[in-house]
This record gives sequence, C-alpha cells and structure tokens, in this order.
Amino acid sequence: MKNTKGSFTVEASLVFSVVFLMVAAFVYIFVIMYQYVYVQSIADEAATKGAYYYVNQTGENYCSNKMNELYWRIYDKNKSKKLSGISNYVNKLLGKSILPTENNISVNTNNKILMKNLKIEIQEKYPLPVGNMFDIFGLSPVLSLKAVSNSPLDDNAEFIRNMDIVKDIYNCIQNSDNKWIGEDSQLEDILEKLLKKN
Repeated sequence: MKNTKGSFTVEASLVFSVVFLMVAAFVYIFVIMYQYVYVQSIADEAATKGAYYYVNQTGENYCSNKMNELYWRIYDKNKSKKLSGISNYVNKLLGKSILPTENNISVNTNNKILMKNLKIEIQEKYPLPVGNMFDIFGLSPVLSLKAVSNSPLDDNAEFIRNMDIVKDIYNCIQNSDNKWIGEDSQLEDILEKLLKKN
C-alpha cells in the first residue's frame, strides 16, 4: 500500500497558487481596462473644453481692456499659450489617476479647408508585474495605452460673419444690393474696378 499522506496538501498548494495567480492577473487586467476608459474620458473632456477655451467661447477671458488681434483666426500669436494651458489641464486630470505612471501628452490643431480641429493624444505606459518573463519571449515588459480625441473648433460668431459676407457678395454680384458697387453696375464693371491698377 502506497503512502499518500500529504498528497492533498501538495495538490491544494498547487491549485491554490494557480487560482491565486489567475485572480491577480484578472484584477490587473480589469485595472488596466479601467485606466484606459479613464484616460479616454480625460482626452474627450479636455478636447471638448479645450476647443471652447481655444476659440474663447467660455466668456472667462473677456475683459474690457483685453482684445484679440484683428486677424487672430488666421495667425494666432497665443496659440502656444493656449495649447500649453490645455496640456496643463490634462496633466491636472491625470494626476488623480489610481495608477500614477509616465505619460506623453500631445495637443495640436489641425487646419482643414472648412474646419479646424483640436486633437489630443495621451499615451501612458504601465509596467507589467511579470515583465521580465516577457523579455525572455521577446515581448515588451511595458503595456502602452493610447487615447485620442478630436473636437472641432467651432467659432459661432466667425461663422455668422462669414455667412453674412457670402450673402452680401452674392447680392452684390446679382446686383440686387448695390451698397458696394453703386447703381446700375454690371459684373464686368465690378471686375474692371477691382483689377484696375492705380
């Protein structure tokens, strides 16, 4: 008859170790999933609020003695200051994270023909608990999460002004509104006046 004394203890210790490691791995995976959702929500919030801040639609920076340049929408001298303010806001929100880690924040504006966008990218790196084991297999011991969010830079006042100008030019060319060109002017006369060299 074989002596099986202590075999249950060995089996239980092996099973418990495997179950414990699996539970710990699942908990870490869920924490990382939570972090990804948290970082993406920060990127979305910062893009939305940053777009309003960038085009000065919040009303907080208006004062009687401070005015924007005339052509600030074409060339904005305060662009770097605004982008830096948005980046600082993202850093402040990321400071409340449950897993503080190194991050890389990129805040840019993309100019397209009809629209301007604010783009925020946040990249965070999390070391894996058994990262050295992944090195053996040639895998990275660091998990990288990337969150990207875009928000249009809606400037409602500028949009209304542009639509008014388009309407005025259309009426001018149709000669139904002659406040710019005078009575009984034709399109050829208008173009001749515009192209005439002084």
